[in-house]
Amino acid sequence: MKDLSYALSNQGHNVTVLTFEPHGRVMSKFNKSEIGNDPKSVEVIRLDAPETHNKGYIQRGINTTLASLKIVRDGFRRLVGRHFDLCLAYSPPVQYALSALKLSRKLGSSPLLLVRDLFPKVAVDLGILNNGLITKYYNMKEANLYDEADHIFAQSESNETYLLSQKGVSADRVSVLYNWIDLKAFDSSDFRDFRSEFGIEDKFVCLYGGTLGPAQGLEIILDSAELLRDEKEILFLIVGNGRSRDKMAEEIHIRKLENVLLHDYVNASEFPSLVKSADVGLMPLSQKNKTALIPGKIVSYMAGSIPIIAALNKGNEDTARIIEESHCGEYVFSGNTQGFSDLIMKYRSMGAKLKEMGKNGRNYVERNFDVETAINKVISVFADLQG
Repeated sequence: MKDLSYALSNQGHNVTVLTFEPHGRVMSKFNKSEIGNDPKSVEVIRLDAPETHNKGYIQRGINTTLASLKIVRDGFRRLVGRHFDLCLAYSPPVQYALSALKLSRKLGSSPLLLVRDLFPKVAVDLGILNNGLITKYYNMKEANLYDEADHIFAQSESNETYLLSQKGVSADRVSVLYNWIDLKAFDSSDFRDFRSEFGIEDKFVCLYGGTLGPAQGLEIILDSAELLRDEKEILFLIVGNGRSRDKMAEEIHIRKLENVLLHDYVNASEFPSLVKSADVGLMPLSQKNKTALIPGKIVSYMAGSIPIIAALNKGNEDTARIIEESHCGEYVFSGNTQGFSDLIMKYRSMGAKLKEMGKNGRNYVERNFDVETAINKVISVFADLQG
């Protein structure tokens, strides 16, 4: 949402972001006042709310519900009397998005919904949500969410089909809006040399950068690292935080994986430098996923011109299609550790071919995922809604 907000502002639109004080995802060296001061004329209003990051599932659910109540109450208090043409709400969390759309109605603006994961289906598929009553509650909230929106943006064709066939959303209220990215950030001359900082200048760096959680299927990275432990040139760089981080750190220690470097999140402004410091980008997904997911990191890897090695859940035809159409990498199915490892070995020996594949990905993202394309789609939908 940050890239979209900045790009909208740069086009001359007045943008206000209503969000929460960050917990856990922002580098500690940035204090609250620095986080809140936006240099690109985007007004950021941060509400105080219970922490949800790195909490147990039950506590996280409770805190998310409590926080969602503050969006309508405290958000209205901060924004009442002001005019907004439209509101873009992001789901999940379903409760946050539903509260944002209700706030939009109270303020007299058009509520538009961005659906980036099909919740609660994803949580049920992963076994995270297995209580019938709680699942029923979230299904009800999901239905309310779709009813509240003037228009729904699905992140892929498969997700659009699911909303039409399984959730009863009418065809005139849903369309596809791919993940977007600000390509200018990847072309900046302000480059942080992570290879030098981490002391990995002579390594073939396989990067995973993002959330460390159950949906990602991160086991295949550690299993591949164990298979390739004797390949001294290959290094697995894992950068991120999440529920699985402590378990991964323990596994790395127990299995004595000296070819794995685990590092906390880097600030979003430095992520392009991190990507460009790697040779390939790793993109695993849990085989428990039953829906098509297009992880945001695929767009970042492509924008940074590095090839992709993926482990995709079966049925994820959207991400498979992107990789195939762009010729930016290859994939195996989740759980195929040997195949995943074989691709890493293959790519290490490809030499100049790697740069060609990286360029293919960059060309594809310029055509399909540039933030300007997303803005044009949102504005077009809003104009149609106004008649």
